Amino acid sequence: MNNILIFIGPSGCGKTTIAEKLDATLDFVKVVTDTSRNPRTNERDGIDYNFVSRDYFKLHADEYIETNVFRSGHIYGSNAMRINKARANADAVICVEINGAKAIKKYYGDLAHIIYIHRDLDKIYAVLDERLANGDMTIDEVTERKEKILQEIESRNSELVEFEVDNNGSLDDSVLQVKQFVENGYR
Repeated sequence: MNNILIFIGPSGCGKTTIAEKLDATLDFVKVVTDTSRNPRTNERDGIDYNFVSRDYFKLHADEYIETNVFRSGHIYGSNAMRINKARANADAVICVEINGAKAIKKYYGDLAHIIYIHRDLDKIYAVLDERLANGDMTIDEVTERKEKILQEIESRNSELVEFEVDNNGSLDDSVLQVKQFVENGYR
């Protein structure tokens, strides 16, 4: 059975970028999660997210290991079938928030490994401000994300977190930290 690396951390910490780099350069498959929001600039359906309707979430509720509804009303979810497909031939990597990570960990047990992606607060805020400036997020969405950042940072203290990546240097450095964690046999 292949493992699942679950990346958690605040919006803008680099979870998705690290996951994509692992998918592109190492033997990992990034799980594409679902969302009911519209794509941001340069986001591609089926690659960055599966962009589905709120009705889709309702009709397929039993297929999700976890879902999360943001104050904005956007739904995000992790589809069990997609996770299993991703890990059929390789280790999988998925980006979620702490409650999603806990649900996936409960579902898969010792096959799931939670990794916190750390990035300095000023760098996280800069990413969110850039998304606002580019029109990728509304002021309400950025405000909501910024309000959640301290809570998301606190998730690093969960007893379920097995490893923490310092994503303040280069992307290659961050990927190397994950690779070393995996090569050391996880915990």
